Amino acid sequence: MLILLRHGASEWNEEDRFTGWTDVPLSDAGRRRTASLRESMRSCWPAPPLVYASELSRVTETVAILAAAAGWPDAEVRYAWQLNERDYGELEGWRRPEVRRLLGQRQYDAVHRGWSEAPPQGLPVNDDALRARQRYPRKCPGQLGSDAGAGESLAQVSDRVVRYWLTEVRPQLAAGRDLLVVGHSNSLRVLARLLRSVPESELATIDIAVCQPIVFTPDLSTV
Repeated sequence: MLILLRHGASEWNEEDRFTGWTDVPLSDAGRRRTASLRESMRSCWPAPPLVYASELSRVTETVAILAAAAGWPDAEVRYAWQLNERDYGELEGWRRPEVRRLLGQRQYDAVHRGWSEAPPQGLPVNDDALRARQRYPRKCPGQLGSDAGAGESLAQVSDRVVRYWLTEVRPQLAAGRDLLVVGHSNSLRVLARLLRSVPESELATIDIAVCQPIVFTPDLSTV
């Protein structure tokens, strides 16, 4: 069995900001919601599964809370930057309604949910976003190129996530292990698209809500 789980709500989720690689902690509500998953997770797996997780703190905190609540103190957790959220570049720290007004609805949709559109660069200075970024320094993996402000398209996110799936995650499923993957909206949308055989053009139809487990029994002959 494979379960995909998006982290609990973060402080920036509640402020409707683009977060990306900026390392933002869970909100108090996010921590409570994560702990409330105790019974549903224990009913799936009395023994701990192998856990794959993003390196960002809103995920690492989610994993720690869930492991304690479900009684999995010794669960094996493998953290990987490849499961991190989409790198939103200069958009990080901006509130979504502000970006929508700045770009217009059509360009906003292309950036937010399109397949090949990268985040825009050269945005006007936004003091609110700058203060937020100073509070939460953005992690940069170093594997995404020298222009850290450029961000990633969804196609680029898909490339790193699918490579990790094929080389690290899928072999463990093939060996019969139960797996929990804890990640973010975009990294998990990529996996859900792969597992459901959804075309690129319909990726925007996949919504990954916070703290709502998605259960799969994958047919590994197709993925």
